[in-house]
Amino acid sequence: MLSRKQKQKEERESKRSDAPKKSHLRKKLEEQPEYLGVNGGKLHPYQLEGLNWLRFSWSQGTNTILADEMGLGKTIQAIAFLYGLWKEVCEISEVYY
Repeated sequence: MLSRKQKQKEERESKRSDAPKKSHLRKKLEEQPEYLGVNGGKLHPYQLEGLNWLRFSWSQGTNTILADEMGLGKTIQAIAFLYGLWKEVCEISEVYY
């Protein structure tokens, strides 16, 4: 018979194995992924830096806020980040929320 702690540990481990893998999001993007340029758009270097920061922070489980001057593309960075999560995490692990 399993103890309460052992049951809890097994539950946590099973949840971890079902969760999408985040480790590949720690890798820094040197150039924008192909799936972002399908419609001809291109991120500026500072937007790619912001996207990398969002990806890394998410993989670490850290809450973040994008804050800079108006008109520098925070909305585009956020959309690119969310689309990247969908493309890289959900499609790879075949998890659909």
